[in-house]
Order: sequence, then C-alpha cells, then structure tokens
Amino acid sequence: MKAHYQDTKILLSRKNLSERWGCSVETLKRREKAGVLRPIVLGRLVRYKLGDIESVEAAALVKGGSAL
Repeated sequence: MKAHYQDTKILLSRKNLSERWGCSVETLKRREKAGVLRPIVLGRLVRYKLGDIESVEAAALVKGGSAL
C-alpha cells in the first residue's frame, strides 16, 4: 500500500503523457475540456498525477478503450 501512495506523487507533463498514450498534446487539451483528465496547473506548467492517469487507463480498458 505504501508503494501506491508514493506513485500518486509522481507527476507527468503533457509531453510525457502524450508520448505514453501516443497522442498529441492537443488531444490531451480536449480531454481536459471534456473532463476526462484533471490537470494540476502550476503557473504555466500543466501536470497530471500518475494515479489519476492510471485510473483513466483502467476505466478505458473496462469500457473497451472509449475513455481515451
């Protein structure tokens, strides 16, 4: 359980996530507007919690890939 807690502190940039998912940064921005992604905005920086990303990925697998 402690390892999962540490994973939630890991933050991914838009570039990191776009590479992970094989999509464009613009696609990520659309997912943010649609409410699929919850970004953390730090001034001009935008980051995503790894735990949130893994939850979205798990939901996409359950729904057959439609969440991404």
